[in-house]
Amino acid sequence: MLTSRLLRSRNKRALVVLSAVIFVLMLGLRWEYNHMTRIRNQTAGKSTEDDEDDSQKVSQPPAVGNTPKTHTEWGYQLVGDPQFWSKAKINCKDPSGKFYMEDLKLHNSEKSIYLTMQGYVFDVTMFVPNHPGGEAIFGGAEQDASEIFELHHQEFVSNMLGNFCIGKMYPSVDKPSKKEEKVQSDSSSDMEVVENGKKTPWGAPLHGSDSFWSSVEIKCKDDSGHFTMGDIQEHSTSDSLYLTIRGFVLDVTKFLPNHPGGEAILEGAKADASALFESHHQTFVGGMLGNFCIGKLYPE
Repeated sequence: MLTSRLLRSRNKRALVVLSAVIFVLMLGLRWEYNHMTRIRNQTAGKSTEDDEDDSQKVSQPPAVGNTPKTHTEWGYQLVGDPQFWSKAKINCKDPSGKFYMEDLKLHNSEKSIYLTMQGYVFDVTMFVPNHPGGEAIFGGAEQDASEIFELHHQEFVSNMLGNFCIGKMYPSVDKPSKKEEKVQSDSSSDMEVVENGKKTPWGAPLHGSDSFWSSVEIKCKDDSGHFTMGDIQEHSTSDSLYLTIRGFVLDVTKFLPNHPGGEAILEGAKADASALFESHHQTFVGGMLGNFCIGKLYPE
């Protein structure tokens, strides 16, 4: 009897303990269920809020002050990613040059290559041998190279472009006709000669603008030659071409095949070419004229 009672007592205690364990497990499972449910609800709620915020951001119109520019101040249409170029700082070292797309098509070889980006024109001829991408740089010739540049470069590289800048790009519709250019060139040249009346120390009249030629030093490699305008007119073909600029005489016959503008150089024959030269070149190019100098121009 005693043994039977002890067994029943133990069984009751075991049942109580087992019930307690089951109760605790059920509480734990319930807590875990509630905890996971709260996490899912919070995640879903946050995702919904984010979606609403994103939809609101998309639907909001851009601020007026942040509207990307479509044209430069001088009217040239901008090409490329506004976000990329907004971080670029192109400090053009010489913005005085005025170019059109037709001009760039004359400078598209290793002898002379111009690129246009963001309304500016860059003479990168001397940089071609050092270009990390090699001759891939020619892929940007004869067109706006903004998109090609941003595809292969980081924004900070654009800060170096100013060192090669030689002027601004203008819409082709603004380009004067050849007849208008000739009239403007002739009238401005005549006016400058009459206004300043200056001459070289050896008596040759000085044509062209002082503002341009004051920055140019022509170091004549051989100034012993004595020429008159009659001599210049006898050398006005591709077989023998002499030009006179700022009182010096230049034999450019051998340079003719390499001239970036081709036979346009013949336009400077038979007359003083100073005004014509400055209308198509930058001042630093004038420093190269001394290599072709064969003497001085004297009055008839």
